[in-house]
Amino acid sequence: MRIAYILAALLALAGAVLGGRAYIAPDSGVDGTLGAGLALAGAVAVTLGALVAAIPEIRGGWRGLLGTLLVLGAALTALAAWFLMKPAFAILMALALLGVVVALLVRPRRRLA
Repeated sequence: MRIAYILAALLALAGAVLGGRAYIAPDSGVDGTLGAGLALAGAVAVTLGALVAAIPEIRGGWRGLLGTLLVLGAALTALAAWFLMKPAFAILMALALLGVVVALLVRPRRRLA
């Protein structure tokens, strides 16, 4: 289900924006820290990976491997955001995780032609 990957990418992009704000904003409490930078990098990686997974030509084992890496990346980024005490960022990444799981579980319908 390609739309679920797009939705996951949009949610991860919103998370990346919040992660970028946490990394850059001087009043965030975690500005410039390694943890905030890694959480930002994780959100960007999940965004790009979900966009790649939405490409229809990727099939079979590659899509499964990419989906597994996306699940792992979104889960660990949500956990990192939670440890950084950024609940909105953590919730967005958890929703991106849910979008990836839905995309992996729902198979696209084949057209009869």
